[in-house]
Amino acid sequence: MAASATVKIAISQLCSTSSKAHNLAVVRDLVSKAASKGCKMVFLPECFSLMSTSSKMTIEESEAVPDGDTVREVSSIARENKVWISGGSIHERADEVEEGKVWNTGFVVDDMGEFRGKYRKAHLFTIETPSVTLGETNTTLSGSSLTCIRNTPVGTLGLSICYDLRFPYLSSSLRYNGGADVIIYPSAFTVPTGMDHWEVLLRARAIENQCFVVAAAQAGRHNEKRSSYGHSMCVSPSGSVVSSGGGYSSFPSPPDDLPPPLKDFNVYADVDLGEVRKARERIQVEKHRREEDLGQVDVL
Repeated sequence: MAASATVKIAISQLCSTSSKAHNLAVVRDLVSKAASKGCKMVFLPECFSLMSTSSKMTIEESEAVPDGDTVREVSSIARENKVWISGGSIHERADEVEEGKVWNTGFVVDDMGEFRGKYRKAHLFTIETPSVTLGETNTTLSGSSLTCIRNTPVGTLGLSICYDLRFPYLSSSLRYNGGADVIIYPSAFTVPTGMDHWEVLLRARAIENQCFVVAAAQAGRHNEKRSSYGHSMCVSPSGSVVSSGGGYSSFPSPPDDLPPPLKDFNVYADVDLGEVRKARERIQVEKHRREEDLGQVDVL
């Protein structure tokens, strides 16, 4: 953990479309605005460069990471604005592993535009209801390892993506095995699941790991089949919401779309790693963990 210092960050809440050129133009504008306000790092949501309209598009528009066009463009934006960027996720080509499949991959570049690492989403979201049908496993492979990146402007950064939020052992591993000070959840949550669980899960992950949690979210209607909940958020190690971007607030009858002030804009927050240290000193759960002792369960 770095010495106590407050760092200003930007969390970009996007409504990405099926046009990479449009989406990356929005990202460039938001990063420029963040840099002008003194931000040291910008966090983008899941699928920030492309919200595809079909499985075919997902496969055809997938790219290499880090050698594809999108990572190169984000690196250029970071270098020009002298900020770090967390590229929430893009679809990474995986033809050499399994033809017709991709990975959902997040990455980080530093303020010199250098690629610092990537993470492939481990837990894949699938739902079938009368109103929503999403099958990420139809096109996507599960990642098999976790990633923390040290020496970022916000200390050690633990990477995860969207549905990973529902699996507390993942965030626990990022903290206790990876030393994470901040855990990210770039997301494109559906409206009903967001209504039910988004904020409470983010706050729970922050409290139980005594970390900041940063969640850049997609928001609004992307196409006829897909809308995202919004409410990009920064949560402190105590579980308090530092900042939130707003989004849908009613269900089962939400509006068709969100107004422009709730999408394609930055949410700003101050991250003080001294709060992480204080939280861990105040309630010393790390000393009291008994994971190895209590690995077995007596089923009676």
